[in-house]
Amino acid sequence: MNYDNKNDMIEKEILSEVNQLPENLQLEVLNFIMRLRKGYTEDDKDMIIPDRIFGRAKGMFRISPDFDDPLKDFEEYM
Repeated sequence: MNYDNKNDMIEKEILSEVNQLPENLQLEVLNFIMRLRKGYTEDDKDMIIPDRIFGRAKGMFRISPDFDDPLKDFEEYM
């Protein structure tokens, strides 16, 4: 598949999806596109995204021991 055909297919798919949205969401899509265009520069395409490291957030969050216990507020419903 050549590049132009691929771009045409992407454009048609995007337009098809946007046309199915209600007008208020279409405006959100337009605003999002405008923000993307405003913030995008040629330097961004060479930006290096760091690799994800499994366990990087280990120890940053704590779940209380009674996390799964029923809530007292709902005792009358149980």
